[in-house]
Amino acid sequence: MTRPTEMRAPAERAASDAAYRAANKDKIAAYRAANKDKIAACCVAWQAANRDEIAARRAVYYAANKDKIAAYQAAYRAENKDNRAAYDAANKDNRAANGAAYRAENKDKLAAKDAAYYAANKDKINAKDAAYYAANKDKINEKDAAYYAANKDKISAKNAAYRAANKDKIAAKKAANKDKYAAYCAANKDKIAAYQAAYQVAYRAAEAMNLSDVYVRRLIVKRSGIPRTDIPAELIEVKRLHLKIKRTLKGS
Repeated sequence: MTRPTEMRAPAERAASDAAYRAANKDKIAAYRAANKDKIAACCVAWQAANRDEIAARRAVYYAANKDKIAAYQAAYRAENKDNRAAYDAANKDNRAANGAAYRAENKDKLAAKDAAYYAANKDKINAKDAAYYAANKDKINEKDAAYYAANKDKISAKNAAYRAANKDKIAAKKAANKDKYAAYCAANKDKIAAYQAAYQVAYRAAEAMNLSDVYVRRLIVKRSGIPRTDIPAELIEVKRLHLKIKRTLKGS
């Protein structure tokens, strides 16, 4: 007589289940196809009810099989590189929306996770960032300057909102790091000056390329003598259009 499932040893139960699945493969596939939505709903409900237990089990499994998992994932990515690129391109907007929704829903959890990871790997992360910056300094400065020139108003508004909401926090941080900052500036005077000069060159080039409000306003002041505060937005738009037409004609 076959013993009840709960009384059988795990190995015996696994072998019995595998044998049953092999003998009833088509029957199981047909059932799954006919009850796809029902099965999916049950899975989602079970995962929601057992989230902590699942996370704990995964953590234990990952810790015991870290190298094996990393090797498998690397091999899979290499084998499916083209497929993944095509999928990402076809689902770009959908993935971005899902990612934004997930981050908004789990903001505090993700922030705590990132903070914990950084605290545990601070030296490693800083060394990696410093090495990357040293190898890509000019490229990073140009990219940052271009982004700032194209998003100046947005960045300024965001920074102003942050400063207004975190006034005490910023003041406390400044006070706590005052001596440290002064010592760094004194020890790296030439380095800071060189960085600022390079950034200004890249920033002004990006401003000219994007015909930003600051750049167009500067040209109007230089050629007309009108004070900055007296230049209306309409004149800036007209001047920008004029510069675009000149560039088009020059290019043709």
